[in-house]
Amino acid sequence: MTALTALASTTTESRSWSALLQDAIRPEFRVDVYVPQASDRVLFGALCAVSGCPGRGAHHVKRDHHLCISHTKQWRKDALPDVEQWVRTGARPLKTLKLAVRCCARGCPRSVYQHALCYPHYGRWNLAERPPRAAWAAAADAVSVSKEDRCRLPGCRFPAMGRRGFCDTHNAHFASGRKMDRAATAQEYVDRAARVKLSSAPRYDVRRPGRVARA
Repeated sequence: MTALTALASTTTESRSWSALLQDAIRPEFRVDVYVPQASDRVLFGALCAVSGCPGRGAHHVKRDHHLCISHTKQWRKDALPDVEQWVRTGARPLKTLKLAVRCCARGCPRSVYQHALCYPHYGRWNLAERPPRAAWAAAADAVSVSKEDRCRLPGCRFPAMGRRGFCDTHNAHFASGRKMDRAATAQEYVDRAARVKLSSAPRYDVRRPGRVARA
C-alpha cells in the first residue's frame, strides 16, 4: 500500500475559510438578497399554469397545476371550475403583466392595440364604420410589419412598431402611462415591467448565513 503524502503549498498567502468559501460561490449568488429567475425550478419553484403568465405558482391546485396568487383569486372568483380546462380557456391575462396577444385580422402577426385589432387594422375598421368585427377581420387586407425588429419589452416576441421600439400593445400601454407622467421614458417602462415580473419571485436573504464552517 502506498502512503499518501501532502504536497507543499505553492503559495505563501494565508487565507481565511470565509475568503475561500466566498471564492467558491458563483458570482450571481454574491448578493445580499438573491432573487432567482423563473427558469430556476429549484429556487424559483413552479410557474403559474396559465399560458404566458411568468408568476410563481404559489398555490398547488391539482397534480402539476400551480397558480400564481392573482390567478388563484381569479379562479376562485370563477367558482372553482376544473382547473385543467380553466387555464386553457377561462383564465385571463393579468393587466399588470402587460401581456400582448395577436391581432385577430386574417394572418396579421402584429399585437392588439384596441378591440382585438392592431393599430392599423383598428384604424381601417373605424374607417369602415365598425362592421361586425369577426367577419371584417376574416377578410382584412395585410398591413405593414417589421420583419426584423422585435418589441423591446423582455419576453415579447411581437414586431416592434414606431420609434420607441414597442409592439402595438406595449405602445398603447406606454402611451397610457405617459398621460399620467409626461416625463416617463421608454426605458423606465421596460424597467417597471421587469420589476412586476419579478414581484412574485421568492427572495433569499443571505446577509446572515449563520456560522461559517471551521476546520
